[in-house]
Amino acid sequence: GQSFGYDISKWQKWIRQNKNFTPIVLTPKDYPTRKVTESNKQSSGEYPDRYSENGMPVKTKDEVMSLTTTRMKKSIYGIEIEGKTILFFLDCSGSMRGAPFEVLKEQILYMAKTMDNTHSIGVIFFPFSEKVSVLEVSKNTAPFRSKLKRFLSQKNVGGGSPLLGAMNFAYNDLIEDRYNPVDTIYIISDGHIGSAEARTLIYDLNAEKRIAIHTICIRGSTHFLNGVASDNQGRSFLVQ
Repeated sequence: GQSFGYDISKWQKWIRQNKNFTPIVLTPKDYPTRKVTESNKQSSGEYPDRYSENGMPVKTKDEVMSLTTTRMKKSIYGIEIEGKTILFFLDCSGSMRGAPFEVLKEQILYMAKTMDNTHSIGVIFFPFSEKVSVLEVSKNTAPFRSKLKRFLSQKNVGGGSPLLGAMNFAYNDLIEDRYNPVDTIYIISDGHIGSAEARTLIYDLNAEKRIAIHTICIRGSTHFLNGVASDNQGRSFLVQ
């Protein structure tokens, strides 16, 4: 591993010199999900099978990945991206400052570059501000990729990491777009970005559309992210 710490210029130089670098990607081990109380059930209707009636935890099945030494097209951290119209929720909180955010930006740009224009991509940052956190879903054309690069480069990193505000905006104002209906969501973060209540509310938001929500955790705590993925027909990955 490299030891550049928070020196962004050194990380940027190293990334440019190592364009074929692919981080090691592991999937989280099985872990017991949080128990959901009856009050949450009452407000949320039908829930997935993981919610046990007798209060016992239900485990999420491991994903097994075969990693290659060459960098796959249409991938982030070596994970092949699914879907045709994809909305990314990207963590830009203070804990992502420095190398984690620089690598994340490079990974997003590589994925877009290796996808054709039959795909559509959108990005929402969290913590969320409508004025500076949203790149609406658009066809993955060359002009869009230039716009994506500018959007990522202009984003400041800092603050807390609540996901729910960004999710509320997306489901109320963005996902309903009839011209670019989102079919896949990815949440990328380095840790715990919500409570058990937030996890329930995200399930509620997605209950009608049932969009697959995949999560990628960068070294941090996987519990919340793994739970959101298991609730919403998604896969959960841990990047180390």
